[in-house]
Amino acid sequence: RYFHRGDTYTYRKDFEASVRDLSKAIELDPKYVLAYIARAHVQWHRGTKSRAVVYQQGENTYQVFQFESVVDRDLVDKALIDLTKAVELAPDDPYGYLCRSSFFRDLKDWPRYLADMKHMVRLNPHNPQTSNELAWFLATIDDDALRDGKTAVELAEKNCESTKHEDPVSLDTLAAALAESRKFKRAVETQEKAIAKLGDA
Repeated sequence: RYFHRGDTYTYRKDFEASVRDLSKAIELDPKYVLAYIARAHVQWHRGTKSRAVVYQQGENTYQVFQFESVVDRDLVDKALIDLTKAVELAPDDPYGYLCRSSFFRDLKDWPRYLADMKHMVRLNPHNPQTSNELAWFLATIDDDALRDGKTAVELAEKNCESTKHEDPVSLDTLAAALAESRKFKRAVETQEKAIAKLGDA
């Protein structure tokens, strides 16, 4: 009851009431993983500044919120503590890692972002979106200690095989990974295939 009411308060943007109810839910059930995750998102929202971005894709209009800055580090730290607790309680559930990795990504905490992404791929190796994101990161991150072209190629090739080389996003990632591995001829060929698959898009 407290969890669902807290969720309702979140949608109504009454964040203090939301945190109060979610905290009560956790007090009553200290192993309530979803309550930790929900409270983490509320604390993150309160502790950061985002901007709305509207974009068009075909006939559809979408609005997303892009992270801009931290405005209250204490609240951000509380959000990360909650997500870490959620991961500890459900170490085999990729959802907690997904949420925490998105926070690490916004904070540009690349080592911890990478660790969570690797956990997600191990837990759910057949999720093409996650493995594609990890492959792109390993191929393009501007940090010699974290960049790993060989692993990026392995992940990207599996993604392309699973989509029968028809997905331009997977091909684009593979091209980047091949370039990082200095396989430039094949990288150019793969990028040209990606462009061709996009058609007029």
